[in-house]
Amino acid sequence: MISGFTLQHSIDSPMSSLWDYLVDFDHGHNWMPHVISLKRQDHGDLGRGSRLQATSTTGKLQDWRISYLDSGRSICLISKHLWADTAYTYSLSNTQSSQPLNQPQTSEIQLRLDCRTKGIVNLLRPFILWSLRRICQAQLANIQQHFQTFHKET
Repeated sequence: MISGFTLQHSIDSPMSSLWDYLVDFDHGHNWMPHVISLKRQDHGDLGRGSRLQATSTTGKLQDWRISYLDSGRSICLISKHLWADTAYTYSLSNTQSSQPLNQPQTSEIQLRLDCRTKGIVNLLRPFILWSLRRICQAQLANIQQHFQTFHKET
């Protein structure tokens, strides 16, 4: 059974800078709760099928795959677990359409999580979604916090 949710957060930044941070996977551990490292497992251009390996705080290795990429705007990371398959889709949009030019640029980041559970695990789906929502809320808050530091470095 598939279910999910969508969260949004505004960040004072141009979309292009926020995108660069989002796909700089060496910094992924800064904003992904329970991840201590995130490394690209292939070479070449980032795109559909690109592979990542995450190391969790428990030391477990997780293989992730990019299932969708609209460069500069949206990326979907697929993660398969024993108990569920998850798809994290990060989408960026510019919120500046009606603001004066002298205002700082603001971008909206939207995180859509889809979770597929099977069999007996379906009984735990409400708890799994509650837990994943908390993790995703922390991700968005962490992106804002750590992006400011990253942006100052570049």
